[in-house]
Amino acid sequence: MTAIYVYVASSATMPDQPQGPAGWSAVLTYQEHHKVLTAGARGQSCAAMTLTALVRTLETLKRHDLPVIIVVPAGEILTAFNQQAYLGWAHNNWQTGETPVPNQRLWQRLVALSKTFPDLTLRERTTVKNEMLTRADSVLAATLTKLS
Repeated sequence: MTAIYVYVASSATMPDQPQGPAGWSAVLTYQEHHKVLTAGARGQSCAAMTLTALVRTLETLKRHDLPVIIVVPAGEILTAFNQQAYLGWAHNNWQTGETPVPNQRLWQRLVALSKTFPDLTLRERTTVKNEMLTRADSVLAATLTKLS
């Protein structure tokens, strides 16, 4: 069985530029088919952009019966998803102690969508370059340029 592979890139400006450009891109591949998704906004965090990329990707996929492997940047989103931190957050009314979970609505949508994909895997993006990661980076750079 062939898998659907998705390569995600995301970026946001530093906290000292709260209204700076942020964006994401996703390159979806299945056999010889490719699709590119991208969007940008101002004043968003990199975590919000990564979550948005994941949500938009899963919303786009029509096949739920195939394995889906999404390659994402290392960091809090990958760790929290793979360790299922969202289970604890949901149990605690989407709070971490006294603080609301950042990007709560995106997390809730991602969790709901992920339940419709029985074979969904998030993998860490490594430093090894491949054609699809390079393409995701190029699309993201173009998206950010349009916002600048």
